[in-house]
Amino acid sequence: MERERKPADIFLKRTNVGKNFWVHFILCLLNVCGCTAVGTDTRAAVDIVLSPSGIAVKSVSAEDNGIIDANIFIFSDTGFLERSVYVKGDRYGTTLVKDRRYDIYVCANFGRPISVKTREDLEAIRFHLAHPEDFSTGTPMSGCAKNILPSEEIKIPLIRLCSEIILSFDRSLLDEDVKMTVQSLEIGNCPRYCKAFGTSRVEEADGCFPVGFTRDYLECEPLNLCDERGRSGQVSLIMLENRQGLFPGNPDSDAGKILPENHPGREIFSYVEIGIEYESSYSSSSSGVLKYRFYIGDSFSDANVERNCRYHITVTPRGSGISEDSWRVDKTSLITRTTFSMEPEGYLEVEIGDEIHIRCTWSPEWAPFYGGDEELEEDRERGIYEYVRDEDGKGVRLTITGYGTGMVYMRAGDPVNQSGLLYLHVKENANKEE
Repeated sequence: MERERKPADIFLKRTNVGKNFWVHFILCLLNVCGCTAVGTDTRAAVDIVLSPSGIAVKSVSAEDNGIIDANIFIFSDTGFLERSVYVKGDRYGTTLVKDRRYDIYVCANFGRPISVKTREDLEAIRFHLAHPEDFSTGTPMSGCAKNILPSEEIKIPLIRLCSEIILSFDRSLLDEDVKMTVQSLEIGNCPRYCKAFGTSRVEEADGCFPVGFTRDYLECEPLNLCDERGRSGQVSLIMLENRQGLFPGNPDSDAGKILPENHPGREIFSYVEIGIEYESSYSSSSSGVLKYRFYIGDSFSDANVERNCRYHITVTPRGSGISEDSWRVDKTSLITRTTFSMEPEGYLEVEIGDEIHIRCTWSPEWAPFYGGDEELEEDRERGIYEYVRDEDGKGVRLTITGYGTGMVYMRAGDPVNQSGLLYLHVKENANKEE
């Protein structure tokens, strides 16, 4: 080729060495390295065919099978790079030494030529996203075939560098008055890049997009269409591989899969965030959306999002759907209509032998409730009264047994955050016989 001859010509002009000697020397080197134009090696025509057909069962959906472009790197068994080409489409024809073994590496849909000189250079190849949904050059793929002999057709199976997270909703366990409408979906801590060969993980916060791959209201519509069992359709999200290993603390539920505030994984562990329009008898999200968040992985203790995998996640809220108070369920935008009542309340004079029934009502009823166990037990030990709890836990029945003062304290927690106090004074009855 002309580009190969020019440097040799220039070199010869700068020296006084005979041209024939150098030509012979260079040809010998090329023969040793396995270059195609020299030597007596028999060459075979091969057709390299790139195919996603080797993808595993857990792969992302097959609609993206198209291979738009490919970088193909052909290494001989000595480690010499015989071919490095950038082609359009899914086929490449060339010739290879018939009895020589090869390793062929491929990067597909990267949208640009990639420079590689050695096998070690392959480790540095990354697919980069300009923004979280920038798959305009096609779904990025990679693959290799090792220790192969030339044949008429060489198939290189490719796998995708991204994963698909498929979401659905099961509303069958929600209270009848609760309505949850999905408005948005997005990937949190969405990787900006992925290694072409080997495993890939985000190492620091700069390696993630603050807001990742998203779906808006219209794209989320299948999640709001439920059958008679309360089960919705499906919507998918796409993200590049991010293998973060095991989740700390070995959690056994989604509710336990929450990272502490100062944990570095908060900025690099990938998760899904769902924006929900919420309405119930007591609460609404009129000032924003209720946010559900959860980390991805094969199990509760797994934080890996692996390439070429499909993760099926069914979101199943229960009861009010918002009883959990944590990073997982962000209720900042909820407006809750609350009530609280305790009867009787305030100050009450009683006598030994009297019976008093104290009862609390509040809404929403799913708010946590504290019935004053500590205060009740303390007054019982002091001999002021005996008590029996109501079966539903919302009240208590006192029997006055001694003189002194006592109290009953009850409280409904978030979002009610109200309490009641009954102060009891057991007075002596002068007319009562001893």
